[in-house]
Amino acid sequence: MQKVWRIELLGTLRANREGHSITRFRTRRVASLLAYLAYFRQSVHSRDEVAELLWPDLDGAASRRNLRQALLSLRSSLEPAPFASGSVVLAIHDGIQLNTDTLSTDVAEFEERIALSRRADTTARTLELLRQAVSLYKGDLLPGFGDEWVWSHRLRLEDMYLSALRKLSAESEPSEAIDHLRLGVIREPFNEHWHTELIRRYLEIGEPQRGLNQYNEMKRALHDSFGQSPSQESRELADKARRALSVGDSDELSHPIADAPKPTPERRIGLPIFANRYFGREREILQIRSLLESGQSRLVTILGPAGVGKTRLSVQCAWAISESQPWNVWFVPVADKLKASELYEAIIAAIDARHGGSSAEVRRISELIGDRKTLLVLDNLEQIADEAGAFLAPLLDQIPNIVCLVSTRQPMLIRHEQVVAIEPLPLPGTEGADLLALASNPTIQLFLDRCQSIRPDLQLNERNSSAIVDLCTRLDGLPLAIEIVARLSNSFSPTQMVKHLPSKTTGLTSRGKDVPARHKSLRAAIDWSYDSLSDGLKELFSRVSVFRGGFTLNAAARVCLAVGGDQTELNEACLTALQSLQERSLVRSEPSEDARTPRFTMLTAFREYAEERMAVRDLNELRNRHAEFFLSQTPPDRPFANIEEQTLQHLAIELDYENYTAAIEFSLEQGNLERCAKLLGILSTRWLARGPKANERSLIKQIADRPETNLLTAKLRVQVQRMLGTTYIRSGEYQAAYDAVTRAVQIAEKEGDAHLLATCFSGLSICAGYLGRLEESLSLNKRVLELIGTEDLVLCERSHLGIGSVYWNLGRIEEASSAFEKARSISERLRGGEPDALIVINQARVALDTGRIGEALRLAYEAIRISKRLQDDFTLAVALTVVSRYHWVNRNFEAATATNLEALEKCKQGDFLFWILQCLRNQALIWTAMGQFGNAATLLAATAESGSTGRKFDRNDDDDAIAAIREGLSSSEFESAWAKGLAMDRGQAIQFVSIQS
Repeated sequence: MQKVWRIELLGTLRANREGHSITRFRTRRVASLLAYLAYFRQSVHSRDEVAELLWPDLDGAASRRNLRQALLSLRSSLEPAPFASGSVVLAIHDGIQLNTDTLSTDVAEFEERIALSRRADTTARTLELLRQAVSLYKGDLLPGFGDEWVWSHRLRLEDMYLSALRKLSAESEPSEAIDHLRLGVIREPFNEHWHTELIRRYLEIGEPQRGLNQYNEMKRALHDSFGQSPSQESRELADKARRALSVGDSDELSHPIADAPKPTPERRIGLPIFANRYFGREREILQIRSLLESGQSRLVTILGPAGVGKTRLSVQCAWAISESQPWNVWFVPVADKLKASELYEAIIAAIDARHGGSSAEVRRISELIGDRKTLLVLDNLEQIADEAGAFLAPLLDQIPNIVCLVSTRQPMLIRHEQVVAIEPLPLPGTEGADLLALASNPTIQLFLDRCQSIRPDLQLNERNSSAIVDLCTRLDGLPLAIEIVARLSNSFSPTQMVKHLPSKTTGLTSRGKDVPARHKSLRAAIDWSYDSLSDGLKELFSRVSVFRGGFTLNAAARVCLAVGGDQTELNEACLTALQSLQERSLVRSEPSEDARTPRFTMLTAFREYAEERMAVRDLNELRNRHAEFFLSQTPPDRPFANIEEQTLQHLAIELDYENYTAAIEFSLEQGNLERCAKLLGILSTRWLARGPKANERSLIKQIADRPETNLLTAKLRVQVQRMLGTTYIRSGEYQAAYDAVTRAVQIAEKEGDAHLLATCFSGLSICAGYLGRLEESLSLNKRVLELIGTEDLVLCERSHLGIGSVYWNLGRIEEASSAFEKARSISERLRGGEPDALIVINQARVALDTGRIGEALRLAYEAIRISKRLQDDFTLAVALTVVSRYHWVNRNFEAATATNLEALEKCKQGDFLFWILQCLRNQALIWTAMGQFGNAATLLAATAESGSTGRKFDRNDDDDAIAAIREGLSSSEFESAWAKGLAMDRGQAIQFVSIQS
């Protein structure tokens, strides 16, 4: 089998496959789980063993629950479509393992090369294998991971690496040996062996000055750190180098020295020292160091918006480089320089405080730097970025041993420049009480550290975790904003901070006496970027603040630019302007799943700042245009041509979800209920896949309750009532849903619109089905077909699906199968040959009930594939229940449980009560088959009011399960377990399943 994933554990933790790389995981424990399973890839690991390893402070039930959640997260990362569930992360009885057929690791490759080198039959082959091993060793095993098991294995791999370096340096040609010895010095800077051998090799190739420099570096390191002197052997080699430099003794060197170079000046470092700790940015620091230390780039620009932490990141990188490289390092503040011509002066002043000015600045800088490689950290270059490139380019061209690290909000756009754009710190996930995961998030770490500098007793706990997550999320992970808010900890708890946080984050102001003026507030930090814009860019910057959660180029052009004109020309003009704003770090481009549609976004603070610059009348006019634009994005009033068109349409709606809700809320404020209903109708096209969200439920109820709604057209009033019915079905209020759709039927009957009435009957049939009125549901579906004939294929498809579902629930399997076949035939005509996933799921259920389990599984996986392509979590969840039942029938109870729990999680996310309860009931049946009778009785009791439609097969299953449970338990045990279940609410039942599974 082809290796799909390559897991890197040396120097990082990264999962790579073709065209895709994963470096961030849902929680640190998910990352630790992957690391552990990948490192010990050949072993099957007990779930209890892994749970104890990752959560040693929790009890067994809690740690196993966390492990299940971590495994679900890991599977979603490593088994995306089209990979089958369980193809990479294997569940083997009570154990787990990564599938070694589908993945490889750099550790395995490294160890293999080392092992092969020991068995090689020639020296040349041995050295080649060791070179390959050294090239694979990118750094320590899992840097930053403090897991207990990591330490010993990290040391073991490092020893293998150092051993390989020793052999390579001893048996390679001098020039190659020097490279390996330098790696040894970096790894063990205080190990005299590496320095001594390096000096010896420099002498062999006739470079005594480099040998002497190496001796001096070793001497300083030993003295400064341990107060020790070099060994006699090292001192003799240094004397040998000095003699060669003074007399050019050709007998001692491989070739004579023509001119003795000047001694290299002592190394000098001029960097600011910060008293507080630094969090996050490990990936960016590694990237910047790699670019500079490898020589891949001599000019790296850290690009990012105000307050994102560019200065601190540049200094952290510089300190890290100074610890691994023998370079001079200088910090050059240029925030107060208004002309690029002052740049040389600033550099010279940073290196030589005595300098009073020079006309030949480049030559002077070269003289000050000397022969030692030098890193210049140029901080806050944005105000002279447009002209600075013309001054930096000659430095880089004429002084080969200079490298520059620049922090700026705007790139210089010169040929030498390598830009590293940085984003705000990663936001914490919504992981509830998972305090360990929250505590490892860099944003929360920064917030807590700054709070604890004022209130040392402040700790992350279950009471304040949600408030801290809320604060960090509202602040977009901007370090400057977090540091300002953390200063409030002297007066407020985190919960109180949420209440007292200004409605607009630009109003946050620091009271620190030592804070530079530009960092006193977010508004001050953004001011410079805004003031540097042209009037046209200022206007566009303000106008795009009308968007929420991002926007496309077309949306910005249509909403924010002048009405009329050629759309292509408007898009081109808008793109040019947006690129200018992006270059100044005021807007950001964001990756889109639809690569054909570029998207842009603004940080909350920047959007609020921009919005403040608009007059109320202008803002309302703009919000009106914004709402009208998104109203114009109504899906076509026809079936989608194919699944790709449907997927793109649904994706566009989800990407602009915040824009739609903002447009609805504005329209509601303005009393424009017609537009509200139409916009909400667009969002409702996604309800089958994910259900209505809480704010959508609130909005539809507000619209339905407004008296003015009665003034809408009949079609819109019907739509409002049907949407209201859908929200009731999702929450399990089936009678309320039936009543709402009945009102829609009455409106349609009064209007005399046959098609509208058929649409209402279709919705009412669903409500009747959930109420268990199967004959009524069947009758309503047949009336739909009578009313529309074959005019509306979508309604025909839905009606045959509904008829099939009723027959299936009644146990009339042949009639159900026939109805589903009719529905599928129509569906394939509608969707370019691919059927609707719900139809396929129902066909799978029929196959399963009639003993055709192989066909059932094939159909279920067909439905899963379609659901994943459409990002339809609801139909995916229902399909997974079929797969779970398949495993249950085959008595593979572990697989049945794992699949059922995955379905339960997706139903819970969509808040679909009926299917949540169905998943709970399914688990009760699985437990019964496993002999866990007490748990099964409790769960059956908890789901006794699950809204069952009274399906014959379900009744048989339930009766069989209860009979088995009564046989397996005493009467008192059964009564106790049943009473326990009756006392449970939905949340408690879900928690019960999570704990017991």
